[in-house]
Parts: sequence; C-alpha cells; structure tokens
Amino acid sequence: MNHVSPQDWAALARIEQGQCAPEAEAAQRLRQCGLIEAKAEDRYTLTPQGWHALRQHRRLDPD
Repeated sequence: MNHVSPQDWAALARIEQGQCAPEAEAAQRLRQCGLIEAKAEDRYTLTPQGWHALRQHRRLDPD
C-alpha cells in the first residue's frame, strides 16, 4: 500500500462519518490504495480494506 499521510487518515475518518468528500488528489490516491470506492459523483465510501486500515491506524495512533 502507498504511504497514507495524516491528511489522508483525516479524509478517511470524514468519509466514515459521511462528511465532505476528499479533494480530488486525495480521493485518487486513496482509491489507488483500495481504501475507498466511488459511491456517486464526489461521494465515496470506505472499502472493507479501508475500514480495517482505519481501525488499525486508530489502535496504533489514538487521538
């Protein structure tokens, strides 16, 4: 998997909450990593891999 930046983790958390879509560049990067998939235009959802990665990230780097 490509490197996921702190901004990418924040974007994944916002997608999880159903909030704003990530910027186009971040969305493309996260899609290439297999962490999100397009739900509709400018709307994304986490893939099972994305859910797992976000859960693991939270365990390793709690807020």
